[in-house]
Amino acid sequence: MSKIVCAKCGKELGLLSTKHKSEDGSIMCGSCFEKWEVEQAKIKEKTMTDFLSRYIADKDEVVWGHVVGLNQLKSVDIKEHWNDYSLDGVRELYQNMLTIVESQKKSGLTSHEIDELISTKETAKGMLELLDDLEKTFKLFEKKGIDTNYSEILYHLSAIIENRMNNDIEREVTVPLHKRISKKLGNDVSKENVIREFMKSPVELDYDGDIDTAWCYISSILDKFNLEYNREEVEQLIIKIKDEFDLEDFEKNLGAQKKINLGGFSELNGYQFEGYLKNLFELLEYTVIETPLSGDQGADLILSKEGEKIVVQAKKYEGKIPNNAIQEIVAAKNHYNADKAMVVTNSSFTQSATELALSNNVELWDGEKLQDKIKSLENKRKEKGLSVTTEHTIDGEKDIQKMKGLCPVCEEAFEYEMDISKKPETIEMNCPNCGGTISANMNYVQSWRCEYCSEEFHTKEETEKHEETCKFRKK
Repeated sequence: MSKIVCAKCGKELGLLSTKHKSEDGSIMCGSCFEKWEVEQAKIKEKTMTDFLSRYIADKDEVVWGHVVGLNQLKSVDIKEHWNDYSLDGVRELYQNMLTIVESQKKSGLTSHEIDELISTKETAKGMLELLDDLEKTFKLFEKKGIDTNYSEILYHLSAIIENRMNNDIEREVTVPLHKRISKKLGNDVSKENVIREFMKSPVELDYDGDIDTAWCYISSILDKFNLEYNREEVEQLIIKIKDEFDLEDFEKNLGAQKKINLGGFSELNGYQFEGYLKNLFELLEYTVIETPLSGDQGADLILSKEGEKIVVQAKKYEGKIPNNAIQEIVAAKNHYNADKAMVVTNSSFTQSATELALSNNVELWDGEKLQDKIKSLENKRKEKGLSVTTEHTIDGEKDIQKMKGLCPVCEEAFEYEMDISKKPETIEMNCPNCGGTISANMNYVQSWRCEYCSEEFHTKEETEKHEETCKFRKK
């Protein structure tokens, strides 16, 4: 009878010895088999992580949210539909959700109700696309001989996303704000003081409805200061400090109206209403262009912000807006090659208009939503933006702008130089002191220069209008 030896260490295995067989048929002793299992687990972990990291790298934050959300839901809300080896139950759930959205289209829906339907529809569609990707991923791992399941895949995806988000928070928020707060507090560091200074910072957070985001950022800052805390304590401090800020504002203004006061729009005619919306969107930090009174192809305003173009139709109307307004703005979106389309009215929308808007991803603002936007803008705390001084120099064909200013995050002075020959609408840079991201709308921090006579103007629109009739322009 031939001897049986361990394929790893060569140890002879007697009849009573514990023997283990690997997937390739190799016989190993107990000790070597344990080590082999650990090695195989590491190989599996690396293979899955490498592939899933590449998958996540090509996805935006919306998909990231769907992954994290599904990973949480599978253990709670959709537990009865979840199967580690089949996604049919979950797919049926989200397909039914789409059916319900379609059945809820009815007359008299407000913009908020429409927004909720659109959000639900987009979530369901996004989840269904994610489920398709998960099935392909599972099959690919199966082909590679990797024994896994959908829960394990989601766990790895969520861990990768969490790690990337934590790295982003560390780089873009924690490090810059730690420098800012350390400078302001000196030796007077405490949980309450750190949170107070954080809430004074330029980081945009909704402390009323987004406590999870506030907790995510603030906990990272408190960790940086090596402070001990718990979530309940932090949430109570956030509420307390916010109430203090609100009381300070009230005392400072004595109940007076804020400087931003758009006034009402009920008495405006159609043309005045369009101008009113132009002012509103500019206050919302959009670059706004009004289309000609004739030949506008269904769009009254064209908005631009962070590289996104939006066409808007303004409807000052007595009754409900019919679906021809939706047809017009959809045509305008195609004509102007826009990314999004909106219809804004003082009134409301008919059922057919609502259905057509939902089918074509047109955003609808009725009178109620418009009032909410105005109220939110009027009550918004004034935030400290990028403050710069500029200096132009000409270097051959390049128009160099040197900017000097204070970083809105760490409040340290910085210098930045760029070529503005192509007249960028926005710039984004990293503060050389704290590493924080600084974004600025160049309409508000630079003067624009005519390419024919070099005369300077405050906005890009003024510059382009002048260039059309500049006397130095070659005919």
